Amino acid sequence: LNAKAHNFLTCVVQDNNICAVSWCDVSTGRLCAQSLAAQDVSALLTSLQPSEILIADTANTEYLSEFTQTLNRQPALLFDRHSASQD
Repeated sequence: LNAKAHNFLTCVVQDNNICAVSWCDVSTGRLCAQSLAAQDVSALLTSLQPSEILIADTANTEYLSEFTQTLNRQPALLFDRHSASQD
């Protein structure tokens, strides 16, 4: 990792037409999150230029077509809000 540049690890979760995007700069530990319309995610990611984008393996990624090299598909269970709230 380049210590003089941001190194963003990003996660995108979509629920209908709304997405939650979180990103962490692994160089500094800064964590941010934002809720936005699916059609606006690409612009945010373009500004961030993330090193990696975590996304559910069942997610529709049409709006992320320009980021295929950085997509890292993970099991959808890891992104399920009901599973996250269980003890």
